[in-house]
Amino acid sequence: MPKENQNIISLLNKLEHEIHSYNKTIIALSGGVDSCLVSFLCRKYLGKENAVAVISDSPSLKRKDLDVAIKFCNE
Repeated sequence: MPKENQNIISLLNKLEHEIHSYNKTIIALSGGVDSCLVSFLCRKYLGKENAVAVISDSPSLKRKDLDVAIKFCNE
């Protein structure tokens, strides 16, 4: 397995361990890749009822990012 893949797997394992240290969590969702990944993993490891994502609509938030975040949370 390539070294890069091993590094990614190691990071995901550490993140999984960290997420499991919480019973419930609230994720600040921006609609970007990073917060969507964290939200997805929290929902996967803690369950949808224990991982709540929130997003703040503001003039600086791109409509596309808001739409992506809302769609992601509704899936």
